Amino acid sequence: MTIGVIQKMKLLLLHNGQISPQPRRGGEVVKKHLLFIVAMLTVFLLVSCFLKDKNTPPEITIVSGPEGMTFESSSTFSWTGHDPDGEIVKYEYREDEGTWTDHGLGTDYTWNDYAFGEHVFEVRARDNGGKHSNILRWDFEYVDLPPDIAWAKCFGGRDFEHGFEVQQTDDGGYIIAAQTQTTADDGDVTGNKGGYDVWIVKLDGSGNLVWQKCLGGSSGDYARSIQQTSDGGYIVAGMTYSNDKDVNGNHGEADAWIVKLDSLGNIQWQKCLGGSKNDYAYSIQQTRDGGYIFAGETWSNDGNVSGMKGLYDAWIVKLNSLGDLIWQKCLGGTAGDKATSIRETDDGGFIVVGQTWSNDGDFSGNHGESDAWVAKLNPSGILQWLKRFGGSHDDAALSVQQTIDGGYIVAGGSVSNDGDVSGNSGETDLWVFKLDSLGNMQWQRCYGGSNHDYGNCIQNTDDGGYIIVGGTMSNDVDVSGNHGDYDFWIVKLDSAGNLQWQKCLGGSGIDLGRSIRQTDDGGYVIAGSTESDDHDVTGNKGASDVWLVKLE
Repeated sequence: MTIGVIQKMKLLLLHNGQISPQPRRGGEVVKKHLLFIVAMLTVFLLVSCFLKDKNTPPEITIVSGPEGMTFESSSTFSWTGHDPDGEIVKYEYREDEGTWTDHGLGTDYTWNDYAFGEHVFEVRARDNGGKHSNILRWDFEYVDLPPDIAWAKCFGGRDFEHGFEVQQTDDGGYIIAAQTQTTADDGDVTGNKGGYDVWIVKLDGSGNLVWQKCLGGSSGDYARSIQQTSDGGYIVAGMTYSNDKDVNGNHGEADAWIVKLDSLGNIQWQKCLGGSKNDYAYSIQQTRDGGYIFAGETWSNDGNVSGMKGLYDAWIVKLNSLGDLIWQKCLGGTAGDKATSIRETDDGGFIVVGQTWSNDGDFSGNHGESDAWVAKLNPSGILQWLKRFGGSHDDAALSVQQTIDGGYIVAGGSVSNDGDVSGNSGETDLWVFKLDSLGNMQWQRCYGGSNHDYGNCIQNTDDGGYIIVGGTMSNDVDVSGNHGDYDFWIVKLDSAGNLQWQKCLGGSGIDLGRSIRQTDDGGYVIAGSTESDDHDVTGNKGASDVWLVKLE
């Protein structure tokens, strides 16, 4: 209120005789009247301005659209809206938190050809007063339909059999590295030498048994890895506590046991490698020079082992074509460390992964509890670099492959949700991460549900993506279709790590998937073990069988 207005009001009141022109007799009264009038006018002006600027924003609500997982590569989103005191002049949308785009007055939108993985679609309205509405949000994940089971077969006897690795062979069939506890000839098992034996199973392309061999001695003998060799035979890696029958040269307790077979499963040579304590081989590959590389763990520091640093170390061993030792290397600290998977790289060196509990020696920089680790060796076994990855809880790398871009893809499990790990859904998650050629992390993904989930084996696929097999006890979040307890869990990812499809395989018992390969027909073959005999599993012969599944 200006001074001029106040003066005019004062003159008007004097003219109407409402106040006295003699301030000496009623000055205080005049002053109070003027202040009251000014206050009332001020309130009136403020209320008028507020009412003039009042504009209730529009409101919009979802009518339809995808939520959660969808198997479709395009989706239509629809909504409705109204404005209580005006009119909506346009709607705007955005995809995956990008730029807002004008959509006019349309109340539906079709998003076509989005990529596999998680997506967000949002809509808002704007009214004629310039106000925006609430934002509608659809969160969904595009996945593909998983392939169907072509066939599934159980192999075993009346006791315990476990499958660890499968490979498609040159004749279109399959070779499986397994172990058997069925000591008397029973079911598919004949010729057990005593206790657990290494069990090699050869199948044709339809999963029919061609031959089987029990390998070992009178104590425990276990297989972990197999590969068809360039001569049509096979190389097998595992461990043995025996020193008789098929086994000789054991250095004490358990030795890493490497066995070369011909194409019919007959032993050509065998080697025990280790020291006076326990030594294990978990992963083997034939190398370009005709020899072999294997990775595992050692508790020894004598015999074939030197340079062991702690409780037990990761152990990498290079052999020639006859199984003779060329070089060996221990990687570790003062705690426990192991190597779980190894592959020859394009430059003739090696990439190896595993799990470490140490925080010194070769493994400094622990994130907490155990970490996953990845190391690059040159062809002579010289360490070029070593990286560890994880969070504040247990993390492990169980499988590695070199990728087409010269980097590496690693799969395992993680209990963490900090440090290098994000997106854990609960308990243990299947953890997969992509590295460049120098071991720098490019991306990582956690997949799973509220229970335990992990990845045992990862392979490159023909489309540039990845296929993983592991186990799951979950039946929520990323996991659906669990049959009970642990199931085989098959996870297909695109090249960026986005989930394309997932599939649970099994029955009501414990089913553990350990190995997967893409087959020549574009499908997949998976090996592991099953204690079930229902749902996907039929024909179980004992307490636990080797289970082989072919997907279309």
